[in-house]
Amino acid sequence: MAYTSSGKIEYRELNQSVREIRLLEVLPAPFEETVETRLTYKALDEKPTYDALSYTWGDPKITSLILINSIEFQATSNLELALRYLRLADQSRILWVDAICIDQGNIKERNQQVGMMRDIYVAAQTVRTWVGQEHEECDRDPRTEFTPEKTDWPLEKLLSVFGREKDLEMSVTEGLQKISIVRTWLKFVAILRRPYWRRVWIQQEVICAQSITIHCGSTTLDLAQIRYAIINMRMAAFSPGYEYNQIILRVVVAGSYVLDLCTLQDILKKLPSFGQAHLHLLRSQLHRFATDPRDKIYALKGLIHEWDKGGMLVNYEWTERQVYVETVRSLLRVWGSLDFLCHLPCLPLDLRKDVPSWCPNFGLSIDLSTSPPLHARPPSQFASFGGYEYGAFRKEKSEAYLSSCESALHTSGFILDTILDLISPTDDVMWIRNQGAQRSKIQAMTGPESDSAYPDSIEALWRTLLANRIRDPTNNNNYSRAPGYFGHMFSLIGNGMTTPESLPSTVPEHFRPSPGLPPSDYTRAYTLPFVTNCGAASSQRCFFKSSKGYFGLASIDAKPGDKVCVIIGMKVPVIIRTFKDGQIEDYILISDAYFHGWMDGEAIENFESGHLWKEELVLY
Repeated sequence: MAYTSSGKIEYRELNQSVREIRLLEVLPAPFEETVETRLTYKALDEKPTYDALSYTWGDPKITSLILINSIEFQATSNLELALRYLRLADQSRILWVDAICIDQGNIKERNQQVGMMRDIYVAAQTVRTWVGQEHEECDRDPRTEFTPEKTDWPLEKLLSVFGREKDLEMSVTEGLQKISIVRTWLKFVAILRRPYWRRVWIQQEVICAQSITIHCGSTTLDLAQIRYAIINMRMAAFSPGYEYNQIILRVVVAGSYVLDLCTLQDILKKLPSFGQAHLHLLRSQLHRFATDPRDKIYALKGLIHEWDKGGMLVNYEWTERQVYVETVRSLLRVWGSLDFLCHLPCLPLDLRKDVPSWCPNFGLSIDLSTSPPLHARPPSQFASFGGYEYGAFRKEKSEAYLSSCESALHTSGFILDTILDLISPTDDVMWIRNQGAQRSKIQAMTGPESDSAYPDSIEALWRTLLANRIRDPTNNNNYSRAPGYFGHMFSLIGNGMTTPESLPSTVPEHFRPSPGLPPSDYTRAYTLPFVTNCGAASSQRCFFKSSKGYFGLASIDAKPGDKVCVIIGMKVPVIIRTFKDGQIEDYILISDAYFHGWMDGEAIENFESGHLWKEELVLY
């Protein structure tokens, strides 16, 4: 039952055999009157006519009174506002509203109805998304239209002019010269920053919708126009001669959640089977918000159909740990690969203490969009979502399985080496400011050429610092294997000058600075691509040297004595740490890793030639 401060709503049991749902009829009334509603029951199989509401629940401590079947009900103020603005003056509006139409106190019903949510949103005539009032503190009267005297552009006009795929009436940079347009762009940024866009359920609600209407106060907005307005701002940032503009940057950063949502919508239509698109979807849960952390998984069930084959259930009686472990079990059944571990951020061990070391803690809220999209990192540090990929083990199917105790992940693989020494993590800012010092510190640790496992230790070093790949400006900024001339850039960092005439002939035009620069500035500009790519690859990673003289990058939790191994079913190596449970030696997973010389199937080649042997590895 849904309890309120002044009573309770009586729910009749739903008939699951006909997929029965409850609908909320919002009765007609003037805007200022109390919102009055009544519950009705309809079989989804009979295709009832209704709209579905997508909204943010809001602070449960801040409530407003509505009436349900003439009984007082304290709804959150945000829900009450949504119903008030969506209410019609002359006829009823039929809505499906999860918080009211599902008996939240009935776990069995909640499990069943949440499992049906994809079908509920697909069957709705329109999904009405409520993002809040246009001006949170002072929305205009809902019955008032814009007047010609209004100074600032209305949002509708801004989006109609700049929210087009092509043939803009006015360029973005031209529009930013007018204060009346700038103020509206700032209003647009404020809307993009609202909590609604970070909700975990928005993915299913919007992606499954047949039709979408976005309500911002009394204004209705078009999602496609919002998307293209953000894209056009991004294009302006990439255009030749672009000068830094704070408005463009704000729109690009604030709009990252909307673009992520629209991109997923496109990908899921093109790639219905499980793969990297779904791994990206899983990863995105870490920067989305859910009142109940378990919903970060349950909200995806309607989007990843293969999970049904893996036996993934909606069960609110499970703990968070059980839900996340069952997610891994289902992924193994459906996909037969452990690559999903590489597509999720490698979190410090203290953030994984509530789950096994191999199990992602989806309940955490981690902001993955603090960088503008034009500088955004890939879904995983070492496993690419597009472009150049590694293939430490090329066999598709993993041999992994979970034990009945739900703590042990049984895998098999090859232990390659042991970490001998590490250098503390760096960041891209440090690389840019202290290029020579960083290079000297790392080269000192690598030791003499005779200690190296590589024919050319200098090349191995600079390729390791880049994780052997760069962002390719000629390929939509996707990854490409690091070209040889990046070694020339590395040789100049803190160690000499160069001129246009002395550059290797293989250096393409887009990596050649303006020839009119003084030698010191020219050298700095020439080496900058190496520095920025190195900073991105090495950020919050330790550079390490192994006992056999190999180089690598691992997480900040890695320590001397940790082992580097390739697990069957993963495209990148991992770092594991030994611990003993009685007489049995087992492991915990520390992180994924870049291990130069072992990223391209060398482990299986050495196994087949008798130089490596396969071991059973149990991770806890």
